[in-house]
Amino acid sequence: MSRKYQNPPVIEAVCEFRLMPDVNWDITIPGLLYEKLRTRFPTKGRVVIQENQIVSSPQGVEQQTTNRELVRFLSPDQKTFIQLGEKILTIHCLPPYPTWTNFQPLIQEVFNSFISIVSISDFERIGLRYINKIDLPLDNLNLEEYFLYRPFTGPSLPGRFSNFIIAGLFSYDGDLDLCRIQFSDLHSDSPYGHFIIDLDYFSKTPGSINKDTAIPWIEKAHANLESAFEACITDQLRDKFQEIK
Repeated sequence: MSRKYQNPPVIEAVCEFRLMPDVNWDITIPGLLYEKLRTRFPTKGRVVIQENQIVSSPQGVEQQTTNRELVRFLSPDQKTFIQLGEKILTIHCLPPYPTWTNFQPLIQEVFNSFISIVSISDFERIGLRYINKIDLPLDNLNLEEYFLYRPFTGPSLPGRFSNFIIAGLFSYDGDLDLCRIQFSDLHSDSPYGHFIIDLDYFSKTPGSINKDTAIPWIEKAHANLESAFEACITDQLRDKFQEIK
């Protein structure tokens, strides 16, 4: 049974669907999806995001930055929203996180509306991401008391750092799925440290998931993400989230 907390540390949950390159995309799709979902997401607008990609070139490996324009549909309280661009759909949930019991039906509703408009067979990628922010007092802070997934400094380096970031890519389900787990801290002038556990679970092989297996895959992804998060923290940190028995 999954754990539930009175004060969950989730600051954003995102479910992403990327379509295969050969899918026919029409400029009328955002308008059609809005008409289906306008009761839940009445406010619409546009947003431009930056995407970074590592690519190979004759000069070696380089990072390319591109801008992507998306249409955004927001709920009245602006705590949930959808972003839709060419061949990509994301569903976002901001604090207070309403639990998976409420987020999953929202994903299902948006997904069903989307596939009723767009002719889809397989997906290039599906992902489920949870970003968690944890605030702890810095005075005499020992990371080992709260985190099992943490930087290892060895016996010779100073025990305190100014900033850090660690990340690992883990295989799941017989190497069919991957999960990137990143742990970092945010610089702060306050007496509290702000720590981020960012878990991004995604399908590894394009075309491995179709419209019939997408929702069951998301359920599996969520279960694995919950287990991964719990594996990163200690009981002492769980106490701060106030577990609901």
